[in-house]
Amino acid sequence: MGQPLRSGIQSQAITQLEMNGSVCIVTSPPTNPNSPPLKNLRILDLTRVLAGPLCCKTLASQGASIIHISSPTLPNLGPLDLCTLVGKKSLHIDLKTPTGRSHFTTLLRNADVLVQSYRPDALHNLGFSPTELFTINPRLIITNISAYGIPTPTAATTFTNPWKARRGFDSLVQMATGICHESSKTGAPVPLPCQALDHATGWLAACGILEAVQRGFGGVSVDVSLVRTSVWLESLGRKKLLIWLMMHGRRSCLVVRRWRKWLLEGWKAKC
Repeated sequence: MGQPLRSGIQSQAITQLEMNGSVCIVTSPPTNPNSPPLKNLRILDLTRVLAGPLCCKTLASQGASIIHISSPTLPNLGPLDLCTLVGKKSLHIDLKTPTGRSHFTTLLRNADVLVQSYRPDALHNLGFSPTELFTINPRLIITNISAYGIPTPTAATTFTNPWKARRGFDSLVQMATGICHESSKTGAPVPLPCQALDHATGWLAACGILEAVQRGFGGVSVDVSLVRTSVWLESLGRKKLLIWLMMHGRRSCLVVRRWRKWLLEGWKAKC
């Protein structure tokens, strides 16, 4: 990734909120003080692997009502589904059919938040562009999760990302931003032993949704991307220990356990 592109991405907000109007979200707070804080928030989850599902799982843990929508033509993801579908309802809807689009439109009218990670322009080509989504539901909070960024039509920025239309996933973005090179011991790129960009981006998306809800925003877009998260994480600096742990994968877990045992034994000896 060239320096001009990196500088342009770095100039953008990590989690970007764009207002489409002044409509306020009508979700009412829980009447019971002991109820989860997001009990009355209704979210449609159109995401797969991994940032989007983690975003919605995080919100579900706070009481939000999540409906995960997947195509009947897509395969199940096995253990990954067991992990990320916790606390959600699931539906199969084929958005390529008139019946499927009609069902989805009905769900949109009653939703507060839409979280989507479709490839660039895919929803637009199915008849659900941001303008059309806000026409269906003016108070909707649309959350876009992408690899390289999907600027909203009202984005107040002079930066044009030439990679915005590309599809991608965590490991590819690690390659593009240099993280894999930094983790390498032999010169060949080595991805991190976990999908760090997916996890961080999912949590940032959840934070953006919570910010919009807390401020009473409706008719707003929340945009996050793996590449912006990567550039931000890189800007935080490095610790030699963390780099060693990343490079040695499972072996590092054994070292951490030994250190923990050593520290615990030392603490017990002092007590």
